Amino acid sequence: MNSYTLIKIADYPKTSFYSIVEENQNEELIWFAEFMKKIKRHDAISIRKMIQEIGKKYGARKQYFRHENRAHALPSAEVRFIETDKSLRLYCLRLSDQAVILFNGGYKDAQTAQESGISYHFQEANIMANKIQKALINNEIRENRDGRLEWDDDLML
Repeated sequence: MNSYTLIKIADYPKTSFYSIVEENQNEELIWFAEFMKKIKRHDAISIRKMIQEIGKKYGARKQYFRHENRAHALPSAEVRFIETDKSLRLYCLRLSDQAVILFNGGYKDAQTAQESGISYHFQEANIMANKIQKALINNEIRENRDGRLEWDDDLML
């Protein structure tokens, strides 16, 4: 059985970014790292630039994110300050201007995410968004004074 926890992957003045660590008997996967490995090189460079821009200059404002059921996705359809393939989706959970949890994703190849080859990542993101929201309610994940996330070492989602 797989277990899941959080890891901080980038810390900037305006926003910190986190991801999911998935552990099973044989390996440990960081969802965001898996996403970056499978997308086109120029899109990976653009995604890194976008994360840096949000983290350093703007903060994780709502308009930078697509609403994807309980989760979100980058980049936004309305605000595109980077160039990527328009079908690219990085599923995530924007908790505040200061905290974003990056999941996984890929290239949407159908009309809707549910019909696409990335439907698994879409569903996984929404399930994990629910688990994270419950962990926040139960104080297993906490926001500190500056909006950054904290959790105990034994956190399991």
